Amino acid sequence: MATGGELYSFNNRNIFNDIIWPQKVVWHGAGPGGERQLDTYCDAWTSSEPADRGLGSPLLGGGSNGLLAQEKFSCQNRFVVLCIEATSQHNKSGRLKRSAEHFVSAEHYQSYIQSIV
Repeated sequence: MATGGELYSFNNRNIFNDIIWPQKVVWHGAGPGGERQLDTYCDAWTSSEPADRGLGSPLLGGGSNGLLAQEKFSCQNRFVVLCIEATSQHNKSGRLKRSAEHFVSAEHYQSYIQSIV
């Protein structure tokens, strides 16, 4: 996937240049048609067992299947989970504007990550 655009986390951080996600991979657990694969989505995203596998897609380097690339990764990885909003090509400023109080601070997010490790 080329980085011609930007992808933001729920707290408005650009995942392509944020160190919170050193590996630019997105979890999806979906088959080629977008259907959920029950055996490869890390036990409903609750497992971090090294032996368990989930399907994901690298966001950089491209691939013929883009976001639905069928690569298996160990569930112990901490990859991005995205909610994607499609906007019109004609309205690039159509991204939802939010004020700062809608987002979690970086310190709070880091604290949360440390609490679940």
